[in-house]
Amino acid sequence: MSILKDLLLPRRLSGKSVPVPSPPPAENRFQVVVHLGSNIRLRAEFEERYIILHSHVFPEVAERIRKSNIRNYSIFLRNGLLFSHLEYIGSDLAADMAAMADPVTKEWWKLTDPMQIPLKTRKKGEWWAPASFLGHFGGAVDLPAHGTRWALRRQIGRVNPKRLRSFVEQVRTRIASTLRTYGLQNVSLCCRDGWLYVYGEYGGSQWERDCAAFLQDPATVAAEKEFLAVFRGKKGRSDRKAWEPMREVFHQM
Repeated sequence: MSILKDLLLPRRLSGKSVPVPSPPPAENRFQVVVHLGSNIRLRAEFEERYIILHSHVFPEVAERIRKSNIRNYSIFLRNGLLFSHLEYIGSDLAADMAAMADPVTKEWWKLTDPMQIPLKTRKKGEWWAPASFLGHFGGAVDLPAHGTRWALRRQIGRVNPKRLRSFVEQVRTRIASTLRTYGLQNVSLCCRDGWLYVYGEYGGSQWERDCAAFLQDPATVAAEKEFLAVFRGKKGRSDRKAWEPMREVFHQM
């Protein structure tokens, strides 16, 4: 959770996830100002403890997150690397992030910080390292109660984010409508240190079937071929099998 203090604040001011109770559905309809993704490593010996801790977030910390205009906040894990995605709905990001440093949240950071290892590529003063935002494939569809949040990562090598962002813009219209056809929505793309991260939500009832159908759709196949023609992953390879699912270890609506 210490991602929030390090989005803009100087360093240092200080299985299945169990979500913090969500507000009534009517409050879940909000206008997102910006999507934010970040990365940090998790010490292997603390993995289980970290997951349990994030299943029992201090109520005061959860309330502080909401007061700071953070919504739909998830953290995912894969092979010791954490990826977070959140949505900001306020009008003063700097002020809202500064307000995160209240006494109770600082106590929370004392628990989480020792479990984490900042990336070597982070900038001075960062803890969680911001990922480069590449684009968003929207869809004004509320995630139903049985919906699923998911994240994938894919090694693509050292690619200029501007180049990736340009590619996303080229395929956005085609892929956005195709995603919604199969119940996939609110998809955001980020990259950091040679990895491409995708966050999304699924509102259907047959996840494996619909994902398989999406991958086989002509629009998806065409976009994949374009991707392969432009970007190459580790050792010159970049293929569909390289996608790795990440485990959600925390969520707060």
